[in-house]
Amino acid sequence: MCDEITDCHSSTSYCKTTAFVLQRHCKPLCSVAATNMQCDCNCFAVALQHVCSDAAKGMQ
Repeated sequence: MCDEITDCHSSTSYCKTTAFVLQRHCKPLCSVAATNMQCDCNCFAVALQHVCSDAAKGMQ
């Protein structure tokens, strides 16, 4: 029983440590990726807005 508890605690500790390491490396990468995707989405949204605006003017 004690061995199972010890194994559980060491496994939990390992998982926490691994999660912190991954999180530390992933945060900057995700931040850059999100910023780049946001720029692309904004450009697409502006282009779509122009198309919709032109279409609406044509229908008037």
